[in-house]
Amino acid sequence: MSTFDLAEPVPPRLPAWLSQSALGFAHWLVFLLTLEPGNLIRAADAGTPLSLGHEVPRLLAAALMGAAVTPLLFRLIKRFPLEGRALWRNGAILALAVGLLALGLIVASCFPAAWWFGHGRSPSTAEIVGTVTDNWALLVYCMAAFIAIVQVVRARRAKAQAPVAAAPILVSARGRVDVVDPARIDWVETQGNYLALHVGAASHLIRETLARFEQGPEGARFVRIHRRMLVALDRIEALRPLSNGDATLTLRDGRTLRLSRSYRQAVAERIAAQARAR
Repeated sequence: MSTFDLAEPVPPRLPAWLSQSALGFAHWLVFLLTLEPGNLIRAADAGTPLSLGHEVPRLLAAALMGAAVTPLLFRLIKRFPLEGRALWRNGAILALAVGLLALGLIVASCFPAAWWFGHGRSPSTAEIVGTVTDNWALLVYCMAAFIAIVQVVRARRAKAQAPVAAAPILVSARGRVDVVDPARIDWVETQGNYLALHVGAASHLIRETLARFEQGPEGARFVRIHRRMLVALDRIEALRPLSNGDATLTLRDGRTLRLSRSYRQAVAERIAAQARAR
């Protein structure tokens, strides 16, 4: 589908990696703060109490490192969803990836920690092994919990956004009943007390209002271009603005329809949203 000068520009969204990293930072920070009281108590019992000057930079740095790998976790979740026939295979792949990511994060964190708290020295092999032993399982748990949360949210969102199947429309004409598949309708317009359903070169009249049709299950794939007209989004081939603020829509079959200036911005936004979803 091609579009031209789609009215006013749609407000830009944050890049996906940035919003994903922000979610990751919040998740890791909450996870680390949950563990912090235990760390403070153990350090105090050992006679080496921890100071805020030590702990705040450590927590922020750890959360930032977790946020850095969050976009990769989202890509893994999208590439290997925990659903369908591949559930167990994808689960094993995610488990392996999480284990390796946790190991990489721990090893990588040892170097800035040694540099910051050890006054410029590099970590020893024993320190790296000890840090891995102490923290690997916790990092795996944190990332696994994040994947589980994202998977649940994605599943619920997909369920909420799943379109309701539109039933075939029965049309009475000349003593017979025709069945119209809503998915084949190109555009709809009012004609008096009736709606004209345009399917290719044919049209069918039904006793219905445009508002009720638009709000019904079959109306989800349509966008209003005039107070008396709806067009199927997937039938729009091009949008060309006119000097008076209106525009013309070209459908895939070559037909052109007038787009009222009152609905031009809404149509542009729906087209842009559809393009982003692909």
